[in-house]
Amino acid sequence: MKIGYAYCSNDALSENRAALTEVGCDCVLHDNLGQGRKALLNIRQLMRGEDTLIIRSVRQAADSIHELDGLAQDVLKARAELVILAENHTTRTVIQALGLLRSLSSTGLKPDGVGGIGHSPEVAASPMSPRNGSGRKRVRPIPDEEVMRRLGNGETVNAIAKDVGVAWATIDSVRKRHQST
Repeated sequence: MKIGYAYCSNDALSENRAALTEVGCDCVLHDNLGQGRKALLNIRQLMRGEDTLIIRSVRQAADSIHELDGLAQDVLKARAELVILAENHTTRTVIQALGLLRSLSSTGLKPDGVGGIGHSPEVAASPMSPRNGSGRKRVRPIPDEEVMRRLGNGETVNAIAKDVGVAWATIDSVRKRHQST
């Protein structure tokens, strides 16, 4: 079974659903931005060997390298397949890329997360890469403690994200991570 997954706003859902249906998905499940990937977690737990999980982009699949690695490992355990359309990735290419990133981290380099979250625990948010020359400005990484202090002072997630130069989901994930501890 080909299972499509979208992590997007309600406004972008019909576009995502159409693209996933066009590539042959039998069903399309989705989660709304900022509310976690609950449907994706269910898919990961229920996948079987004959299933193919199709996601439009890496950013819809995971917010960090760690999350992407977990997804890839779950797909491997289920003996299923993963396809990420925008980047033309398969299970094999994702595993290879993650292996390359692991080798970089063993040399002391700290790669940024897929969705802008720094790979090292002391860094909460790394700057996003500009898209088409009109992306967010590049600024220094911001520690979790700074994010939580600013949220505690009443600043909004969007305001902090804009100031720091990351996606709002990056700041929101820091907030959620600290609420659960």
